[in-house]
Amino acid sequence: MICRMQTLSRRTFIRNAALAAPVISFTPTLLAKDKNDPDRFQIGIQEYTFHRWLGSGKLGHLDYPALAKNKLGITHIEYWNRPFKGKHTDKSYVGELVKRTTGEGMKNVLILVDAGNQLD
Repeated sequence: MICRMQTLSRRTFIRNAALAAPVISFTPTLLAKDKNDPDRFQIGIQEYTFHRWLGSGKLGHLDYPALAKNKLGITHIEYWNRPFKGKHTDKSYVGELVKRTTGEGMKNVLILVDAGNQLD
């Protein structure tokens, strides 16, 4: 079955565009954050960025949040599952990690999970 394409007259198109123009022009203003809002452009940093330091022992998993905040000024952090090394079910370990981040006013955003090392 072949569907016919609906045609739109030039007059209808111009009328619809004229009706939509005010809505389209005000929408970004309504949705945009205030340029003085401190959360306007918050970037996060992925723990995988430091995979060489983590692998060599130069950076510990529990020390990653402090590095992100104190050295880089980044308060939104993202984790990588490999440095957990099976400790993701240890409530005291995870609690310590959460304490080190939220106590400093940081936000834990997400965890990158490799296919070969899925969390339980």
